[in-house]
Amino acid sequence: MCTRCCMGHRPLLFFITLLFTILGSSAREKGKDSGDYFTLLRHLLNYAYNSNINVPNTEVLLNNEIDWLKRIKDNVKNTGETRIEEPILEGHLGLTKELLAFQTTQKKYHIGCEKGGANLIKELIDDFIFPASKVYLQYVRNGEMPAEQAIPVCSSPATINAGFELLVALAVGCVKNLKQIVDCLTQMYYIGTAITTCEALTEWEYLPPVGPRPPKGFVGLKNAGATCYMNSVIQQLYMIPSIRNSILAVEGTGSDIEDDMFSEEKQDSETNVDPREDVFGYPHQFEDKPALSKTEDRKEYNIGVLRHLQVIFGHLAASQLQYYVPRGFWKQFRLWGEPVNLREQHDALEFFNSLVDSLDEALKALGHPAMLSQVLGGSFADQKICQGCPHRYECEESFTTLNVDIRNHQNLLDSLEQYIKGDLLEGANAYRCEKCDKKVDTVKRLLIKKLPPVLAIQLKRFDYDWERECAIKFNDYFEFPRELDMEPYTVRGVAKLEENNLNTDNQLTQQNTQSESETSESTKYRLVGVLVHSGQASGGHYYSYIIQRNGVEGERNHWYKFDDGDVTECKMDDDEEMKNQCFGGEYMGEVFDHMMKRMSYRRQKRWWNAYILFYERMDTINQDEIIRYVSELTITRSYQIMSPAIERSVRKQNVQFMHNRMQYSLEYFQFVKKLLTCNGIYLSPAPGQDHLLPEGEEITMISIQLAARFLFTTGFHTKKIVRGPASMMHYAFFSVIAKMYVFGLHIMSSLMSLIASLNTFWSALACNNLSLSDHLLKAVLNLLRREVSEHGRHLQQYFNLFVMYANLGMAEKTQLLKLNVPATFMLVSLDEGPGPPIKYQYAELGKLYSVVSQLIRCCNVSSRMQSAINGKPIMPIQQTVVDILFVKTSYVKKIIEDCSNSEETFKLLRFCCWENPQFSSTVLSELLWQVAYSYTYELRPYLDLLLQILLIEDSWQTHRIHNALKGIPDDRDGLFDTIQRSKNHYQKRAYQCIKCMVTLFSNCPVAYQILQGNGDLKRKWTWAVEWLGDELERRPYTGNPQYTYNSWSPPVQSNETSNGYFLERSHSAKVTLAKACELCPEEEPDDQDAPDERESSPPEDSSLYAHSSGSYYQQNNHMHGQPYTGPAAHHLNNHLKTGQGAQDSFEGNEEVASSQMKDQ
Repeated sequence: MCTRCCMGHRPLLFFITLLFTILGSSAREKGKDSGDYFTLLRHLLNYAYNSNINVPNTEVLLNNEIDWLKRIKDNVKNTGETRIEEPILEGHLGLTKELLAFQTTQKKYHIGCEKGGANLIKELIDDFIFPASKVYLQYVRNGEMPAEQAIPVCSSPATINAGFELLVALAVGCVKNLKQIVDCLTQMYYIGTAITTCEALTEWEYLPPVGPRPPKGFVGLKNAGATCYMNSVIQQLYMIPSIRNSILAVEGTGSDIEDDMFSEEKQDSETNVDPREDVFGYPHQFEDKPALSKTEDRKEYNIGVLRHLQVIFGHLAASQLQYYVPRGFWKQFRLWGEPVNLREQHDALEFFNSLVDSLDEALKALGHPAMLSQVLGGSFADQKICQGCPHRYECEESFTTLNVDIRNHQNLLDSLEQYIKGDLLEGANAYRCEKCDKKVDTVKRLLIKKLPPVLAIQLKRFDYDWERECAIKFNDYFEFPRELDMEPYTVRGVAKLEENNLNTDNQLTQQNTQSESETSESTKYRLVGVLVHSGQASGGHYYSYIIQRNGVEGERNHWYKFDDGDVTECKMDDDEEMKNQCFGGEYMGEVFDHMMKRMSYRRQKRWWNAYILFYERMDTINQDEIIRYVSELTITRSYQIMSPAIERSVRKQNVQFMHNRMQYSLEYFQFVKKLLTCNGIYLSPAPGQDHLLPEGEEITMISIQLAARFLFTTGFHTKKIVRGPASMMHYAFFSVIAKMYVFGLHIMSSLMSLIASLNTFWSALACNNLSLSDHLLKAVLNLLRREVSEHGRHLQQYFNLFVMYANLGMAEKTQLLKLNVPATFMLVSLDEGPGPPIKYQYAELGKLYSVVSQLIRCCNVSSRMQSAINGKPIMPIQQTVVDILFVKTSYVKKIIEDCSNSEETFKLLRFCCWENPQFSSTVLSELLWQVAYSYTYELRPYLDLLLQILLIEDSWQTHRIHNALKGIPDDRDGLFDTIQRSKNHYQKRAYQCIKCMVTLFSNCPVAYQILQGNGDLKRKWTWAVEWLGDELERRPYTGNPQYTYNSWSPPVQSNETSNGYFLERSHSAKVTLAKACELCPEEEPDDQDAPDERESSPPEDSSLYAHSSGSYYQQNNHMHGQPYTGPAAHHLNNHLKTGQGAQDSFEGNEEVASSQMKDQ
């Protein structure tokens, strides 16, 4: 309406003025909903600036906004909070940015960094966005941590982005502001001195290992391997306000508190090399200490546990990290007097009792009351009520946890009822009354005499099976209420129930009743925590559900799940969620039915269930306590009272964490990109000039310095989730460097000096007759000696460099062959050098095999062949390659196992098998072994490769086919033997062999002639085809036999890819059977079988692949030369066959021919 519905500017100015009039009233009153208001006002101002519309009083409005921002900054310093909603702060920062656009460069400089001005840049950096970095720099310079809190004004991503955009707006067109901003950033992150430790990252794809504490959330605890039982109990204790405040306020535990800084987080202290550390976690536990008495040693240990728990509580209370690593506590704590193995699971209740005892003993030793016993401790009344006389006896016993049985009970109330039921002692077991001095029938029962403020109830889910000698866990269903009234299970409650039946004047009972009635403590409790165990008795995982205590009546309390380092809000206030997560029992779960080939529902056990319950007493609050609670309410950020040493440790860790976190935040990366590109209009020369103005040159120089420091220090090394697409950073860097005239002159002068200094170096290299590319390739190959083995994830990229280089042409292939690349790569694949073996379980070597295949097929291998044809190879094959490829068999086995489905493997093996009986025997032997023993769902590549080898049309094709069908004597079974052996138990293997032979006989006349001319083979083939037909007829349908002809049937799986042994009646199997029947020969008399077999069998000499002593043909691979027309090369001229000669795979022949024609 302001921009398109009117020709003038009055409506636009009117709405801008109108919106500014309600800035301090309506906008602030509706802070949460003010986002749209600020967005509209900012867009109107931006449109006015871009349209050159003069908005009145922009300087006054800008000064008002700056004053407002300064007031907010002062509020944060004084109170720790902004006292405003986040949308309002974001909106005011945005308005300041838009109003800055109307100001001159001099005005921006006055506002930004001029002495006597507003000094807005320093305040934005030091107070709004980087307060932790300011404190951290003061700490590294002075060695002492400042007392001020590093609380940023901009704490959310939206306000941080708004603050960064305001900084960018101050830098647009103003060289001094830009320099001030860049100097501040350089001082914080890119100085690189030993003091600030601003060193460049050396690892790639870096991401900070620890995240920030969730807003208004809680801090987790690191799991060292099996310390979840510690973490779950400690979090439960910390969330009890009285225990937390008491532990943190204790003084006198010592000042030598371990200061775990954030930099130690990268050290994997849970996995150490030392064997002692592997068992106990830390070497410090073995340090020699002065001899102490047992009492003093126990006292020192207890105080140490208290001290380290104080440290943990301090970090849980005030840390800004996602989780804390309690290394000191791991070193200090002992269970049953022995250091704990951090990788060994223990019972959470045992740890709970041991920790509570140690803390109470430490508090007593320091002169403080035993706070944990006061909060968690109660007492039983062990009563003995005589039936034959009016006497009663009572003994008081203390407890920390109430242990209730879950077996034969469905809920907590039933179990508590059973808990207080008495046992009748009679007969031989009768109790002797001390007052009557005789045995009388007596009721013995256990009641609760004193209830603690926080009641811990253990559900006895664990037991020991003495027959099987193993621990067991009961996952039975057991429910518990959110609110619990314990009065029926107390001495006072039971007395009320029995007072109508008790008419005797028992002084003990009256005394107990009177003492109980005098106390006004409530017996009603509410559930505040659940410690859950997931898994079996032999091992599992502990985690806690805890409710947040707000202390405000009527306000909804949130439940949180404390799972080691992850603390998340959960929905435990929902009854169904409570049942699913804590009650145990059974549930209907969806599982995959392998027989029915679909998902189905089955009843399963919930192995995760509640183990320890924490109930908090709902005490009645009197008027005086209400007044005290109201007086303690404050709008400032509350900090727990803790010792100065712990407070310094937590603050130091927070400052360093926030300093580093901002450097690797997405908002900071986007800010640097905008800062580098915001002055793009000043980087173009003025009309009629060929270079930039001095201001533009200075802006470019400042920008290029920041870009270089940022990109090469951290930018390129971080993960994509932080830095964004690499093209964005490249564009930002290029846009600055491409137009810089001064930088160009600097590069030219640097290059001249560089060339002069390298002249001597290259002269020395010239004597070796090596080109620059040779030196580069040698440098890359030298990485195989160490670096490549340590970066197994990037092998594909490394070897792909050589694939791409080899594909450039014959000259490049020749160069790689001269550098002995094939032999080197073959040794690497076999873990035989030149460096250590590759340290990666699933090394991807497909590119390596491709390079070896291409280069070997460019060599002259006629020395290994019985005959050859004309061609033009690059060079004779090197002897080292001959030894690895033809003499040894390990490389052939390696490529067949790892890369049998690669086209390059096909080409290499076909090339080397042509007219080479020894190599053919090696390949056939390995392939027949794989066919006989590999998994059926992995057979297809091996059978495809076997088929390719059998289709090579040379003088040895008949021998290869014969040995593949009947086997290699004294070495491998043939395909027919494999079929016969696999008929009963591995039917899919037999079927795939038949399918391979169907393809062979259909596409190779030589193979079909062998089948027709050999009676034994004909009989075996006929039997195999009959077996396949019988098997398919016997299995009309797969899956569950309940499927009928008209009912739904699951889809039939492929016999080549599915797991299993028995045959599936697939469409492909039916087609294969039909083709196999067509290939079955007509039956002939038996007396003709023997002569046919003798005629078609190869000569019975020592080996089917005997090395011929005849003369060799010279190899000639020239495509335009006269080819050899003997039997060995007959397949070259037969284009109707699927087999293709291995020599056709020579690389680069066309390039050689074309280059020769050009030379002519």
